[in-house]
Amino acid sequence: MKPSNVNETGLRIQFNTGRLYTELGQRIVALEVYGGICFVDLDRGIDGFIPWVGNFEQREMLDIVMFAYDRGNYQWPGLDLRETIEGKMQWQTK
Repeated sequence: MKPSNVNETGLRIQFNTGRLYTELGQRIVALEVYGGICFVDLDRGIDGFIPWVGNFEQREMLDIVMFAYDRGNYQWPGLDLRETIEGKMQWQTK
C-alpha cells in the first residue's frame, strides 16, 4: 500500500552515503510510515516508497533503504516527499 500522505509511525533517519554525487555527498532522509519506509535522496532528487512490514532498528532501516535503493526496488510514492520531509529534517537543502 502506497502512502497517501506522510504520517510518521516510527523511526526517522538521515545519513550521508559518502558517494560524491554533489559537493555535499549524497544525503538521504528516510521515515517509517504506515506500510513501509519513505525516503528522499536530497542530492539526486530521487524519492521512493519501500513496502515493509516488521520491526527494525535505525541501522537496519539504513540497510533496508540502501539495499532497495541500489537495486531500484522501490516504488514512486505518489506524492512529493521532498517538500513534505524538508520540514522534518535538520539539513539545509538550499
